[in-house]
Amino acid sequence: MVYFILTVISAVIFTVYAVVATRIGGVLPSLSDSYYLFEERSKGRGMVFYVTLLLVVFTSIFPMCEVAGGLGVLAGFALLLVGAAPKIKDRKTLERVLHYGGSATAAIVAVAILAKTGKLLVVPWFALLFLAIAIASKTLKRSWLFWAEMVAFYAFFAGLYMHFYPW
Repeated sequence: MVYFILTVISAVIFTVYAVVATRIGGVLPSLSDSYYLFEERSKGRGMVFYVTLLLVVFTSIFPMCEVAGGLGVLAGFALLLVGAAPKIKDRKTLERVLHYGGSATAAIVAVAILAKTGKLLVVPWFALLFLAIAIASKTLKRSWLFWAEMVAFYAFFAGLYMHFYPW
């Protein structure tokens, strides 16, 4: 039951952040661009991006590790790298490499965890859902990466949610 609650808390934290970011800046090219959105509003507010990912990791790390052991730790560490190195627009920097490396690793490991739990079939459902939203909002071309990130996060949350569903 605790893992179920932690998964729900993690999904709520992520959802609140994504909603606030899109309410302020619209659908961004990627969720990582929200770092710049908050930083432009007030110096230092970009840290909200990192704190959000930190909270998502800390609330989901135990459920991930329960399901996938070391893969859960790897997914959490990779996502922390994404938040700790948010400056993706700075070309040819170590921070950019860490950010993209962390995001690719987190996505690949999330798929591996879904496969391990037998919940991989949630991915196409979320892909269809977010594709429909992207087409309806006319943001697919400009924000395809944002929508792919939404598929990855919500499919992962749904897989954990279904795995730990207590009833």
